[in-house]
Order: sequence, then C-alpha cells, then structure tokens
Amino acid sequence: MFDCESKILSSEDIICFDMSEVKDEFTKLYSSFVILTWVWQKYVLKNREKKKIIVCDEAWLFLKYQESAEFLVNVARRGRKYNVPLFIGSQFIDEFLNSEEGKTIINICSTRYIFKQSPGSVDAVVDFFNLSEGTKNFLTAASPGQCIISLNNSVTAIKFVITPYEEQFVFT
Repeated sequence: MFDCESKILSSEDIICFDMSEVKDEFTKLYSSFVILTWVWQKYVLKNREKKKIIVCDEAWLFLKYQESAEFLVNVARRGRKYNVPLFIGSQFIDEFLNSEEGKTIINICSTRYIFKQSPGSVDAVVDFFNLSEGTKNFLTAASPGQCIISLNNSVTAIKFVITPYEEQFVFT
C-alpha cells in the first residue's frame, strides 16, 4: 500500500485520499494514520508559508486505540500552534464523548458543528456541551443541513443551503 516514493506535487491546492475501497477497519485506520503522518511531515512542518487545512473524516477510528487517539490529540494541539485547522468529521460522537482523548479533541476545537443526533446519544451531547432542553429537541428533529454551531461558548442554530453549482459535489 505504501511501498514507494510519492509523486504528489507540493504545489497542488487540494490533496484528497479516497479510502472507500479499503473495507477492513484496521487497515483503514492504519492507512489514515500513515497518510496523516505524511501530510503533517510534508506539508505542515516543511511549508509553513502556505495556508493549510487538514480534514480527517471518520476520525472515530482513531479513538479505538490508545496510541492513535493520542496521535490525533497531538495533531489537534500542534495544529493550533502551526495555525493549521483540523476538521474532524464523524457520525459517531459517542466514540468521542466516551474517551478522554475524544473529549480533549472536542475541547481543543474552537468551532463545533453539531448536526442531528439519535435519541440514544442526544442526552450525552446536551450534557457535554451544556445545551438547553430546546436545543435537545432541535438536535433530535433537525432536517438535513440544520445544525447547532458552538463558537466561543455561544450557541446558535443555522441551516446550510447549497447553491445549484454545489449540487454536483454534494449529491454524488
């Protein structure tokens, strides 16, 4: 999987790694770990002038193992130092709220988007973020695109509306 020198040019504006064909959970975690390490070394540490954003989808995989969870916490902490935002996406907030590393990662984030929650996890979300009962009702009934944004201890409801141009990217 990672047996040769990369041909990716550092002048690229967006670099995306598609791991949809990797079905084994541990292999996907290992691949994510190696890729995130490579991105950190090649782009964050060596090219400080260019603005960068790291997006890590399905980050809950990192929380399944102590070492990878600590690695993700380290990336989140060091990202702030290097002015590199870390966007974390996960459909399983329970994985974050049930581990100290996950809670640390959430607390490091200055902006949090909380989308619709299942009835089984909404109580933990409301408790962790210290949200109101009305917010709880909103989170269990939210439509696609609606969410709560938490920024600097302020919370508000927002709705994302896609433009016709963006539809080709959203609905694939």
